[in-house]
Amino acid sequence: MQRSFVYTVLLFAVLLPQALPAQDVWIRRNLPIHRPVDHLAVAPNGDIYAQIEFEGMFRSTDEGVSWEELIVNDSAIAHLNLGRGSLGDLICDVSGNLYLTSGSWLWRSTNEGGSWERMFDSKEYCIGIRFDSGYRMYVTTREYGILTSDDSGRTMTAFPDTLPPYGFSPYSVLHITSEDHLFAGHGPYLIRSTDRGQTWENIYSMIPG
Repeated sequence: MQRSFVYTVLLFAVLLPQALPAQDVWIRRNLPIHRPVDHLAVAPNGDIYAQIEFEGMFRSTDEGVSWEELIVNDSAIAHLNLGRGSLGDLICDVSGNLYLTSGSWLWRSTNEGGSWERMFDSKEYCIGIRFDSGYRMYVTTREYGILTSDDSGRTMTAFPDTLPPYGFSPYSVLHITSEDHLFAGHGPYLIRSTDRGQTWENIYSMIPG
């Protein structure tokens, strides 16, 4: 009888946590301004950068508990007002440098958003920025498809003619896996490269449905 009771207690201890409702895994953090968040970037040290629609950029150093607005006195980027307008993308590299695209321009900050340097003017609208494990930068554009850079965006090179045509729509979506496989797509196009963009294959037909 005593042994049966012990077994019952042990079984109850094992099954009870599974029967209880799951605990919340999301914590709400309030930004100082209640407007849509267009972009988020997280630095290697854990700092969070949020670009808020028409309001600018804010940084949190305590996982979103408190926020400070980044005030920049850099005349070169003053017209952007840190994203108060058309900001294409915001990303942080492994060294903590911030990159943002606005219109046809690519900007970089090496001091946590305190000042910005214009790296490149693509002459066409820049959409997104990504890095592979070898620190190569990939920038998707509206007209030129995908550009690459091995010097932090100072010079850009377009992919060779192996990049399949995309008609009137750019490859606005780009994802890079841990193996540096590239996936790019827009609308009815989805392509993959396993050699950093030298060759591509169309895998859209592999999607069921």
